[in-house]
Amino acid sequence: MREQRIETLPLLPRPRTASSLPSATDLRNRWAVRFDPHNLTRPCELIIRAEDTIEIVARDEEALRMANATLDQISRQCSQCRAFEIHDWAQFEHRGFMLDVSRDRIPTMGHLRSLVKLLASLKFNHLQLYFEHTFAYRGHEQIWHGLDPITPEQISELDQLCASYGIELAANQNCFGHLSHWLRHPDYAHLAETHEEYEFCGFRRKGPFSLNPGHPGSQSLVRDWLSQLRECHTSRRINIGCDEVADLGTGSSKARIQQLGYESVYSEFVGGVADICTDLGFQPMFWADVALSHPQCLDRLPDGITGLVWGYEPDSPFSSGLDKLEARGMPAWICPGTSCWRSFAGRTTERMANISSAAQIGATYKCPGFLLTSWGDLGHRQQWPITLRALADGAAAAWSGEELAEPQAVDIHVFDDSESGLASWLDALGDADLQLREAQDAPTLPRLLNASAFFHELHPAHESMPSRGNITDWNEIRYKLNALRDRVPTLKDPLMRSEFQHALDCCQFACDTAIMRRGGQTAGSLEHIVSQHMQLWSERSRLPGLEASTQHYRNLQIQLDQETAP
Repeated sequence: MREQRIETLPLLPRPRTASSLPSATDLRNRWAVRFDPHNLTRPCELIIRAEDTIEIVARDEEALRMANATLDQISRQCSQCRAFEIHDWAQFEHRGFMLDVSRDRIPTMGHLRSLVKLLASLKFNHLQLYFEHTFAYRGHEQIWHGLDPITPEQISELDQLCASYGIELAANQNCFGHLSHWLRHPDYAHLAETHEEYEFCGFRRKGPFSLNPGHPGSQSLVRDWLSQLRECHTSRRINIGCDEVADLGTGSSKARIQQLGYESVYSEFVGGVADICTDLGFQPMFWADVALSHPQCLDRLPDGITGLVWGYEPDSPFSSGLDKLEARGMPAWICPGTSCWRSFAGRTTERMANISSAAQIGATYKCPGFLLTSWGDLGHRQQWPITLRALADGAAAAWSGEELAEPQAVDIHVFDDSESGLASWLDALGDADLQLREAQDAPTLPRLLNASAFFHELHPAHESMPSRGNITDWNEIRYKLNALRDRVPTLKDPLMRSEFQHALDCCQFACDTAIMRRGGQTAGSLEHIVSQHMQLWSERSRLPGLEASTQHYRNLQIQLDQETAP
């Protein structure tokens, strides 16, 4: 354990003496900085001593920024402090956040700027924006026309802003799967692996999803993407995706896979993408799920590629994946999730266990990077405060390698409202349906993965999936929601207050729908939910994605009308 350590989201430093110091603002005007790269050897290692003045001993410039962030956090918590000494360092050299900007919700530039500043205050130093089709690639206007995509000029602006805050903005473009938006277009349909059915996570799907690795046009398209991304990113790091290629071998590449083997075809294409990255001056990283499921892929991939070991549940097999990459000699980052997507209010228990487990295991394996991921499946309908609550836990875990954020600290440093109690309230809301996610009263059902019970009730991943809970279960949950509504936090920020209240309203609508379907009273108004969703969208997100996101609600309304028709 680190002696007298102050966490990334501190409450108050433990005093070394009983003497009072001047105000934090006055102290910041009387300080000294000394760099000590030889004796301080850990990432961001720093020492802060505060008595009648402040002395910072830092390993490097980044450590100095982290010391400043710590002092800013202390300043927000108290106008006067006692003397203290802090000896601290980061467990992970690279502490990153990845935001999905491809599932309808594309942030405004104002929102992205505020995100960068928040990440810096929480001691993150790495950011990725996940692209499928929402970057304005030249020569491919037919793909992003009308979407208000993120432009090269905007990325360059964001890149400069990130650099000024000590944050690396890494490029990110999925280069193999998750490309349905491209491959449904007639101009690119010939590059698809298949337009027919395939199996994804045990369910049948239909339509294009992955590039055909054997078509020369696939790598030509990828090279064009990556060349354009290289022009507007100063970082050499790039995430090329290549995850979940569930349709690979079901169409165009079927015969080739039968001849050469799945591992050969997959690794040849990913290796080719990695070679393109190297040619362009990029250092590639990729989602390692497919290669870990087919370990021979690892031996065939080129050196210099970083494996991203991801998992979003409490029992995600991080150790198994890291063992395989370590045996291959491949560097690895650990990648937990915010547990926000396919939910309205998040999944508190799963989030905390997943992030904590990832940090502890990643620290044990000495992973250089920790990447917290936030996805946007089915229209990205989780509101921003839900993501923020998870971001705080990720910040604490990435810095400490073990500990999550204290709710009181989250209120101060993330929600900027020390009296609200919002973090604890959100935690309770995120676990209101926990009994159904864990199937506590239905041992024959597996734990619900990658979704809350509220979201599953309205949008099951597949129609064959069993419903969760009986009317008694859902009435108990309704009681919990009523209790949470009775103690909704007061918050200075009216937008954030509207956002977390909308999350509660969505959970309540899902609960009422479940009760109605099991013989109870009629559910509330979906029209009210849609209206709220539309009003809040423009506050942080670009308008063109709103229609596609709202369509999920409109499809639900058609289904409910059919269910309740006489």
